[in-house]
Amino acid sequence: MVRKLLVLVACCLFCVSGIALGRDGGRKKVYFEYEADFELYFDNREYNQFSPYPSKTIFGASVAPRIGFSVNGKHRVMAGMELQKQFGGEFSDILDGISLYYNYAGDKHRFYAGVIPREKMSGEYSRAFFSDSLNFFNQVLQGILYNYDDVTRSGWSVKVEAGIDWMGQYSDSARERFMIFSAGEFSKGIFKIGYNGYMYHFACSEAVQGVMDNILIYPYLKADFGSMAGIQELSVRAGWLQAFQNDRNHGDGYMFPGGGEIVTVLRHWNVSLENTVYVGGDIMPFFDTRDDIGVQYGDSLYFGDRYYSASDGFYDRLELAYEPKITDFLSVKVALAAHFFQKYCGWQQMVTIKMSF
Repeated sequence: MVRKLLVLVACCLFCVSGIALGRDGGRKKVYFEYEADFELYFDNREYNQFSPYPSKTIFGASVAPRIGFSVNGKHRVMAGMELQKQFGGEFSDILDGISLYYNYAGDKHRFYAGVIPREKMSGEYSRAFFSDSLNFFNQVLQGILYNYDDVTRSGWSVKVEAGIDWMGQYSDSARERFMIFSAGEFSKGIFKIGYNGYMYHFACSEAVQGVMDNILIYPYLKADFGSMAGIQELSVRAGWLQAFQNDRNHGDGYMFPGGGEIVTVLRHWNVSLENTVYVGGDIMPFFDTRDDIGVQYGDSLYFGDRYYSASDGFYDRLELAYEPKITDFLSVKVALAAHFFQKYCGWQQMVTIKMSF
């Protein structure tokens, strides 16, 4: 049934595009469009008893072909699938990876609506918001996405992103869930002012009562002295992570955990050394809480790196990476990352290969 549905959609899109390509005299010019993404993801985690994560290896690949049509070069409708295979495991459910979306692409504005590939997001987010593995395992957004990119008359570069991701539909067992998120960066010269933020609504189902509110914001300042030093990048980003969380059923009102984050990057010859330091409270205090039927909140409530649940108020991540410049459509990253959470708790070896055209 799924195969027949996909074949029917593909045939319809090809027919519409073929007819439109022959009509050059009309005001509306319709063209056939295609795009595809491929990712190979390897993440070997070797941790000890001080890590909140178990030791394991994540190794898999995903491919995402999409076809559609555009009108006047700015309006597009696309359909496709995000197919994923974890090596040694099962293929992902093809229905969970279907993408169907409308896209407007102007000079300054980009707008998406529908089931949208996650790689269309352009914001720079702290790992406290979204972990490295999230993009690989959750490859689509369900809702809307907006991007703005412009340079003001005074010379400020403005980049803003905002969206809504509807993650769960109310049912007898599934909780209603949605997230409103945004990221922005305003830069001039070597200095940048930016922010991340989301409001996550973790609501009830027929079996589970109560609502969990999870709000996280991160204003920051960034300076890049790379051009002065004659290297690719020498940057420092400093900001404050502030959470506002309330479990209306199991909690005692709002909790306000937060802390400071400083990220330092040294990059030259496509080799980088990045150090991230977080000093503050546990911004995932409800991770181990269970709902009325005994299901742990866990990764259904929090999407960031679990190291930000540092109980003693300190976490350090040191990463050495190599990202060679190969082509515009192919990127490769090889990285080693060491984690210090209370004490040294292990390291990761990561390889990512991405191709988009």
